[in-house]
Amino acid sequence: MSSALPIGTHGSYPKLVFPVPADVAALASHALAIREAMPEAYIERTKVGAARAKQLASGGKITLRDAHFMFRYFARHYPDVAKVAFDPMRPTAGWNSWNLWGGTPAARWVAGIWLTYGGLYDETDVARSVRALLDRLPR
Repeated sequence: MSSALPIGTHGSYPKLVFPVPADVAALASHALAIREAMPEAYIERTKVGAARAKQLASGGKITLRDAHFMFRYFARHYPDVAKVAFDPMRPTAGWNSWNLWGGTPAARWVAGIWLTYGGLYDETDVARSVRALLDRLPR
């Protein structure tokens, strides 16, 4: 399909922006605070996640390209998060990394963006991935 969006950073994306939902911004902000209390080794590992959390916590907007990268992050890391029981009194590095990206609310949000703009990419590949992730996320 010639209108398929590129994978990775190659190519161009339609100039669409999406306001960050309040629950996503709040969770990212909370994860940033938890990150600061984590050991230095964790902080060094989460620089990309921290940058995403700062973007989300600001309550601004993300681009369609950002949504693409966020969806790919959630699809890639969901199996890791699903294996761990979360204890809010003792957050693990894995759970906090997930939450730096806006957590499950953000996963649902960016998956919805991909489903809404389904005509912009290869329906057979990405939409199937989006629906599979949505089916696995807790309600």
